[in-house]
Amino acid sequence: MHVFSGEIPFGHAVHTFHVAPNTPAISLAGTTLRTGHLYCYLYDSRQQLRASVMLQKPDKVLTVCPDWASVGALPGELPPGEWQLHVYNVIGESRSPQPMSYRLDISFDALAAPVEFEKLDVLRTDHQVIFDYQRTLSDRPGWYRGDLHGHTTLSDGNNTLLQALDIMAEQGLDFFFLTEHNLSHACLPRHDSVLMLPSIEVTSDKGHLNIHGPATTLNMHNADYSSRGLITQGIALKRPESVLSVNHAMLHPWSWLYDEIPLADIDVLEVLNDPTWKNATTANEQVVEIFNTLWNAGHRIYAVGGSDCHMQPHERYPQATEPSIYGDPSTWVYAEALSGEAILAAIKRGHCYFERRCGLSFSLNDGKLLPGQAADGKTAILTVAVRDEEQSYQLQLVSEKGILAEYPLSIFPQDIHCDMAQHAWIRWDIRRSDGTLEGMINPIYCAEHPLFTAPVGTTWGDVTAHLAFPRGAEEV
Repeated sequence: MHVFSGEIPFGHAVHTFHVAPNTPAISLAGTTLRTGHLYCYLYDSRQQLRASVMLQKPDKVLTVCPDWASVGALPGELPPGEWQLHVYNVIGESRSPQPMSYRLDISFDALAAPVEFEKLDVLRTDHQVIFDYQRTLSDRPGWYRGDLHGHTTLSDGNNTLLQALDIMAEQGLDFFFLTEHNLSHACLPRHDSVLMLPSIEVTSDKGHLNIHGPATTLNMHNADYSSRGLITQGIALKRPESVLSVNHAMLHPWSWLYDEIPLADIDVLEVLNDPTWKNATTANEQVVEIFNTLWNAGHRIYAVGGSDCHMQPHERYPQATEPSIYGDPSTWVYAEALSGEAILAAIKRGHCYFERRCGLSFSLNDGKLLPGQAADGKTAILTVAVRDEEQSYQLQLVSEKGILAEYPLSIFPQDIHCDMAQHAWIRWDIRRSDGTLEGMINPIYCAEHPLFTAPVGTTWGDVTAHLAFPRGAEEV
């Protein structure tokens, strides 16, 4: 056995150990010594990725063998020679350092169980994603319900992968992107009704972004762990079909502070992040303002929701009155089929909306128009109703000129007209009676409007730096 320990305030540590020929198994057990997060990556003597995990209390254990592996590890030959453990603390570059002490044990016994499900392979040891994005659960065009942000015990979630899948199925989700912090699952479960899809939450000191449908996972073998380094590498994970989302942009202490990101690299903005978190209401409203600002500068970046769920259904955040659970909010996507490629393509085009539980039902121009499409010169007619009769809901008609009108919603469909000849873009926000954001239908727009033929600014900072709300890393 090899025992490694240390403390990292902000930075990177490397531990090496020798693997003998014909070693039957390698197990990694690790923990932080107080509450916090460290990222650990196991590389073999050929610099191939063999396991990755977020360290936190309590202990986590992974096992890799020639012919099987546990969740988080990659099976295959165990080449003899010098193996390496790379450990990172990425917090402390622009905010107060959080020194993290840890312990890592390497043994040559099988301590963790193999995966317990029929698996779909996701990763190779060279960091390449080999997932079949064309695998199809339904070839029917229509609205599919999913969640674009959630975690399991591989990073900082409280549900195992199989527990998470059971909850997703109970919630009636059609698809789910697992977004572990700086990690990718080596494989995902095959399921008849829930399409689980690869993703990664690139997590830096200056902000978090999701890459949905990546080509590769992060290569953390002596990686640049600065915010610039991680975000630059994160952007490079994209395939042409991938979707990049900026997450919880105003949720302290994980606010988006990296002003240098090119807006051309951003596909969507997470406007409604976990609504049960203590300051989510304020933070999400600030993201609505950012969303307005981006569109008013001519940047067609679309809105999505994300539960960002870390908890089991019976758990609550302090002072929360309802659970944080996968699918709250849900992002509904109009796709040509229930496949990874079709879902990604629809999200990139903005053919989506998000809601919590109002049971939104709508069509645009009798189904001839979708959110995210151009509507130059048309009159847009939104036919809309909600199924939930326990809450009261209002619909706000919003454009580049602000809130144009408000309408009470009910179970009875109503038609809401808007002349697109008068606007660069319009969208529809759903709010509860107390004003809390419940959902949003993505904008339609006029492609020939000067706003979109000559967008203003090229980076996040160019467009959003003037906004008045607090942006500093240390703001509470």
